[in-house]
Amino acid sequence: MVVSGLVLVAAGSGAAYSAGLITGKQIAKNAITTKHVKDHTLLIGDFASSTKAKLKGATGPAGPAGATGPAGPAGAKGDTGATGPQGATGATGATGPQGPNGVLGYTKVSVADTAPGLGSKDTWVACPSGKVVLTWGFSSGTNQSVLVATPKFTYDTFGRPNNLGVHVENSGSQNSYTIDLICATPS
Repeated sequence: MVVSGLVLVAAGSGAAYSAGLITGKQIAKNAITTKHVKDHTLLIGDFASSTKAKLKGATGPAGPAGATGPAGPAGAKGDTGATGPQGATGATGATGPQGPNGVLGYTKVSVADTAPGLGSKDTWVACPSGKVVLTWGFSSGTNQSVLVATPKFTYDTFGRPNNLGVHVENSGSQNSYTIDLICATPS
């Protein structure tokens, strides 16, 4: 009697143990229906991908625009663009009116002189009678960097320069120089 009672207890506990380990292979197809599932217990992961796709509703209306965010930092300066092609040459303009008569009879007058060492000298150069100064030049015999030449003019009765005086400052030893004057006949 004792032996048969132990067999019954062992058989009873074995049936209870195996009931907790039922797998999907042991359940007949379509055997579990909605009445067998507890409400609000299924999760999105419990559904097939095709079923999940069917759960999506229509897109709702757009919400109101949000506030404008702050401006971002300025970007780096971009590279300079390529130069475009040169445009076509424009048409030649009309010939202007005849200008007044220019100066005639160019004459060059040159005077050589010497500035004392660490001293100064004034040298005058005159245009021939009836001519006026167009331009002048100054050149040093040895070291021009120690000479500073400052021009001054005299003028004829019409206010045109006709004589040139050059004040030469010498910051070195005795130095020779030449003044060239270009004169012309006014028209």
